[in-house]
Amino acid sequence: MLVRIRLRPVRRVSRKAGKNRHLALAFAALLWPAVFSSYLVGFWRLAADLQLAGGFGFNQGAFSHWQTWMALAIVLNFAALILNRYGHHGEMRFPEAWTSWITNFGFRK
Repeated sequence: MLVRIRLRPVRRVSRKAGKNRHLALAFAALLWPAVFSSYLVGFWRLAADLQLAGGFGFNQGAFSHWQTWMALAIVLNFAALILNRYGHHGEMRFPEAWTSWITNFGFRK
């Protein structure tokens, strides 16, 4: 008895650059409200420390400091910018001005 199994043709893995640009744009769009919220909460906590605003929701822990909220906002903002750049141009590269100090670390000119 001979059994033949027919399989559907599979999609080949695409090797071209920028194949997931639509997903990068979607995630970048979803990150912007989180960026705005983090900046807002950070400034609220800073104003609460200066006694310019009312009480803050977190009184203890890591999230009770305005520096934590600002650092989180900066990281999310940077991630959203990189994803947005990748979504529009198809390249996931950091600008050279931001990374040149890493590549030249320890070398004097």
